[in-house]
Amino acid sequence: MQSSASQQVLRQKIAETKELPSMPSISQRLIELRDDPDADIQSLANIISMDPGLTGQLIRYATSPFFGFGGKVESVELAISNVLGFDKALHMALAFDTGNAFTLPAQGPIGLQAIWRQSLFCAALTQKLADRVAPESQPSHGIMYMAGLLHNIGFLLLGHLFQDEFKLLNKSIEENSSLPITVLEERVLGLSHAELGVWLMREWSMPAELIVATYEHHNPSYRGQHFVYPNLILIANRLLRRHEMGDESESQIPKPLLIKLGLNEVLLETVLDEVMENREAIETMVQELHG
Repeated sequence: MQSSASQQVLRQKIAETKELPSMPSISQRLIELRDDPDADIQSLANIISMDPGLTGQLIRYATSPFFGFGGKVESVELAISNVLGFDKALHMALAFDTGNAFTLPAQGPIGLQAIWRQSLFCAALTQKLADRVAPESQPSHGIMYMAGLLHNIGFLLLGHLFQDEFKLLNKSIEENSSLPITVLEERVLGLSHAELGVWLMREWSMPAELIVATYEHHNPSYRGQHFVYPNLILIANRLLRRHEMGDESESQIPKPLLIKLGLNEVLLETVLDEVMENREAIETMVQELHG
C-alpha cells in the first residue's frame, strides 16, 4: 500500500505535467467530420484510409463473425456501407485510433491486453443492450459503442505517463483480487482511473456523453445527464464479471437500474449468451488490437 506522502507525489506529478498525449491527427480529423453536416461515407473512408493499420483493423472487425455479414469486405467503404454504418464506423475508428496512442505493458490485470479485452466485450454487450432499453432512454449507438471501448482510458493514460505508479497498481490488483479496483486505486494512487480518464477526455474535447461515461461507469446510482451511457457500461461490466472478466467487483445488477432502463435479468442473460457465442472472434480482435 502506498503512503499518503507517495500519493501526494503522484498528484504533484500530475500538476507538473506540461503536456498530455496529443490527440492523433486522424482522430482530430474524425472529430471534425463528426461535426460536419455534409459528411458522407466516402469522406469518412478517406480519413480512415490515411492509416493502413486503422484501415485493416476496421475491415477485420467488419468481417468478424460477430457481425454475421456473409459477403466479402474488400475495402473500408464496403465495411462502412454494408456492415457498420457511418455512425458506428466513425466512433469505432475514433476509439481505435485514440487507443493506439498509448504505450504501456501488455500484461497484468490493467495491461493493454486486459483493457482491450474488457473494452471489446463491453462494447459488444452495450451495442446489443442499447437496442433493448426503453425508447426514452435510447443512446446514440455510435457514441455508446465508443464509450464501451474507451471508458477505461484512464488506465491507458496512467501506464503511458506514470509507469512506476501503473506497475504498483497492476501488482496490487494481482495480489488483492478480492478487493474492488476502485478501493485499490484509492489506496495506491489516491485518485481513480475515472478521474485520469476525464482529465484526458476534456483535454481532447471529447463528447459530453463520453466524459460522463468515463467518470460515472462504476456508479450504479448515477441518474444525471447522459445517464444511459455509464449505466449500460456498468451493466455490461457486471455481466462480464460472471465470466471472470473486467474490473467490476460484483455481478449483481441493481433492480432500480434495470427498471429505469426497461431491462430485466432474463434479457441480460440472453444478451450475454449471444455475445459469448462469439467469444473466439472477439478474442481474435483483442490479439490484433494490442498486437
